[in-house]
Amino acid sequence: MKKPQQWIALLLTVLILVTGLPFAFAEEPAAEVTTTSQAQSAAPTVTEATTVSATEATTATEATSATEATKATEATKEAETTKATEATKEAETTKATEAAKEPETTVATEDAAQPTTVSPAPVATGSKSGSCGETLTWVLSDEGLLTVSGSGDMTAFQLDRAVPWAGQKTAIKRAVIENGVTSIGDRAFNGCTNLQTVSLPATLKSIGGWAFNGCTSLQAVTLPEGLSDIAWYAFCGCKLLTEMRIPDSVKTIGASAFSGCNHLSDVKLPADLKVIDYYLFQMCHGLTEITIPNTVTEINSGAFHNCVKLREVSIPRSVTKIGSFTFYGCTQLQRVSVFNGNCDIPMDDDKKESVEDQGREFPRSTVLRGYEGSTLQAFAKKFDRTFEVMPDIPEHDHVWATSTVVREATCLATGLRVYTCSVCGETKEETIPLTDHNPVTVPATPATCQATGLTEGESCSICGFVFTPQAILPKTGHNWKEKVTAAKIGKNGKVVSTCTYCNAKKTESVAKINSVKLSATEFVYDGSAKKPTVTVKDANNKKLKKNTDYTLKYSSGRKTVGIYTVTVTFKGHYAGTKTLKFKVVPARVTNLKAKAQAGRRFALSWNKADGAKKYVVYYSTAKNGEFKKIGTFSKTTLITTNYTAGRTYYFKVRAVSTVNGTNIFGAYSLTKHAKAKR
Repeated sequence: MKKPQQWIALLLTVLILVTGLPFAFAEEPAAEVTTTSQAQSAAPTVTEATTVSATEATTATEATSATEATKATEATKEAETTKATEATKEAETTKATEAAKEPETTVATEDAAQPTTVSPAPVATGSKSGSCGETLTWVLSDEGLLTVSGSGDMTAFQLDRAVPWAGQKTAIKRAVIENGVTSIGDRAFNGCTNLQTVSLPATLKSIGGWAFNGCTSLQAVTLPEGLSDIAWYAFCGCKLLTEMRIPDSVKTIGASAFSGCNHLSDVKLPADLKVIDYYLFQMCHGLTEITIPNTVTEINSGAFHNCVKLREVSIPRSVTKIGSFTFYGCTQLQRVSVFNGNCDIPMDDDKKESVEDQGREFPRSTVLRGYEGSTLQAFAKKFDRTFEVMPDIPEHDHVWATSTVVREATCLATGLRVYTCSVCGETKEETIPLTDHNPVTVPATPATCQATGLTEGESCSICGFVFTPQAILPKTGHNWKEKVTAAKIGKNGKVVSTCTYCNAKKTESVAKINSVKLSATEFVYDGSAKKPTVTVKDANNKKLKKNTDYTLKYSSGRKTVGIYTVTVTFKGHYAGTKTLKFKVVPARVTNLKAKAQAGRRFALSWNKADGAKKYVVYYSTAKNGEFKKIGTFSKTTLITTNYTAGRTYYFKVRAVSTVNGTNIFGAYSLTKHAKAKR
């Protein structure tokens, strides 16, 4: 049982054959088409579209050739070889009905019968990376650069929505296909209307169907040497392309591959091309000349349809077949020379009701040039066309006396030298090998706070081929330069920051210094240097950082009894100084003893206190009463007299040292008491 796709293709083929309705595939801006009144009456209107039909190009006059282009079903192959059905016979005898005067422009759809491919599941709209083949990955930057990396073939996507970056189509501005990638999958960039440049790798072997279809902003493409296949509709509708150098390694170019490239003016076909396929250059309005290699054997239907600026074409002896509508609508085509006297040219248009619709393979104003008795002369006679007889030169060995370099070789594309036979005027082409690339360093572009940058790269100065792609450097963020009004003790400050890149400004307040404190202001002498810590807080109770917001300077010494300082000097967002004092005092007097002696006196003694030079002795008549100074003594013993007998007295002692005229006291000893004797 035939597959559903084969049945659909069969039904479409029968419909085409019965109605005589051919197809067109690309956009035709009316402003670019210049026609005479006669051509306007002969050529029906073509509707405008930006993409193309997904059905292979077929015409009512060559229904069987159309099956060759689609190669989709067994039924159409059978029609091509047997021409047995009534629909085919009717198409061959009538050529077209009034409804089929001109192929219509239709829009490419996803429902056309296609070879079965395995496409990955659609990804989320917001995805910016993923896989696009078994061993290929892709990344889309915020700046619109799509990079495909890895090795091997890209997936052939069966539907537009199956392309992994389908949700990001309009964001893609540049594409870099890195070395290692061997194919660009079907529909990979279909409808990427903002894609401007594409870098293709030297490893590329094939470009899939609809790969760049409808990329209306694409300006230039360099096809690498080694590329072998360009599938149908590959560059259809790329209306900003002006040049297409197809390397000689390319063997097949699919139908409508360049249809609708209406600014394409310079085309080089590969030297070994065998077939110029259906509607290949349809509506290439900028095309003024084309060199057909002498390896081409067939020019299929509509190949140069509506190339309105094409002026003269020579069809080499190798071409055995010219399809329907091949030069239809080429209103400025002055002359066509056919060097094969037996070339198959459609001859059944005489069944059309209107004379203007007959012989539409060539414009009526075109001079047809060929041999006496050739099929081209028969065509001209049948459809009342101007025919110019070429000299009938017998078989001979060509004498390639002169040659002309049509195109110089570069590293971008091979050159072309054309030899002309001095006997018969026939030409042959010779490929001039590629020149070497001229690698140059592409300078790095530093990133700024507002724009990304690029790393250093390397590319050819002649063709732009990228050896080392430039990687994108992320934005740096602002580079702030500060103007500080420093905060002080009791006074707020501020910082005004200005970006040196973009002059953006921001202002931050700096809270005033609220407190500056020492961890301790008094230390007991023990022979070691003392160094109290400093705590600084602002009005928001935030601690300031040592060595960032302030520095400390301690006075020297700090081991002996004395008064010392630490100076706090503010810096950064703070200003001013603050000097704090602390002291080292003698040790506390210990082991105080008080013994009453006869004669109303007391004997006092105590241990020596570290750091003390003298001792101050005090007494009181009550434990918690007011103590009075007895005196200052250098010894640790004392006899004190003149007390009231029978009364209890309380004593205490503290050490003292005098430094620079200032008395520095230690802590009081414990209180001792005794009752006075007579």
